Amino acid sequence: MNDNISQLLETIKGFTESRGFVTKQSIGLLDPRFGYPFSPSATHHIIDDIVCKNPLPQPVMKFSVIPDRSLRMYDIDKIGISNRHLSFFETIAFGYVGNSQQLPKEQACIEVFDLMLHLGIKPENLLVTCLKDVKAEGTEIDNKEDEIFFKTWSKLLGKERVKLTSGRRNLFYSRVIGNPGGTGCEIYHRIGDSYVEIGSQVNYKFKFTGGLERTSNAAVPEGFGLERLLMPLEGVKKVSDVSTVLPLKKCVRDYLRAKGEDDLTIDLYDESLTKIADSIRAISFIIMDTNGNIDSLTSSQSKLLRDFRKTLCSEKSEINYLGIYDSSIYRTLVDTSLATYNSRYPDMINHRQAVLDFITP
Repeated sequence: MNDNISQLLETIKGFTESRGFVTKQSIGLLDPRFGYPFSPSATHHIIDDIVCKNPLPQPVMKFSVIPDRSLRMYDIDKIGISNRHLSFFETIAFGYVGNSQQLPKEQACIEVFDLMLHLGIKPENLLVTCLKDVKAEGTEIDNKEDEIFFKTWSKLLGKERVKLTSGRRNLFYSRVIGNPGGTGCEIYHRIGDSYVEIGSQVNYKFKFTGGLERTSNAAVPEGFGLERLLMPLEGVKKVSDVSTVLPLKKCVRDYLRAKGEDDLTIDLYDESLTKIADSIRAISFIIMDTNGNIDSLTSSQSKLLRDFRKTLCSEKSEINYLGIYDSSIYRTLVDTSLATYNSRYPDMINHRQAVLDFITP
């Protein structure tokens, strides 16, 4: 696995453990959250039970899930077009959950700021948005707690780097009964001439019951997309060029170079290369999480898995005229994916053949 990834994850895990966060296990992709076929967000297997299912205040717990993984179906149409979207990605999350009156909101901001410094990220490249005001489900959302985040981030970054937003931008919830919701901050990093969201900080304090019901317990977790966090750390301007994705694109590029194509021509197909890489990663992780038994998937999960295969075949056919007809490219892609993730997910190798059988025409 790329040393940047290993080092990043070890650094973050060491940081959270030194601050007293308890590392929790990821539940993978198969436990649906927010009504989607696959889990789209980190830590909710911890947050949901305490915030939404416990009516009595609970002791505050500091927790981290490093790494977790997510599959966001609503990103699929943007893959290869947007420079910051992938359907499959890993997340890094840590924070507090328990009695809403006892959560240390200022400290939560300070810990995120300290982590950024610890990783070598310069504060002048960060931008944070906080909620100013919003009306949702017929309710005016009280922003007193959000003022805490705004004031704390303003002290840490300077007022010019913290922006207040009106409307739903900084309100996080899904309209699914029994799911949590809250207000919070989005954390951006300057990438080239623009800002890219690399993470968020959410004060989950509601349960959706058809409206937004305030809960006695709350959570203040911070989540960062690993691939997006790698962008500034590796100095790349496209999320598809980070070291968890680029090796897959590179093996197709190398194949095309061996066929005599020049880099300028290959660059024209970067969108297709990105979709190929994203599909291979998603398929590999879904099959791993089923323990190789894709027949155990629900009908909606199975359909989505087939959609990734369709995308893979479609994008491969887009560049077939350049000479990609050899099915060995599938083996190369799968083996490259395994090599990228093997040290963190050693069980993946056991499902190599299942992945190949699924994707090979």
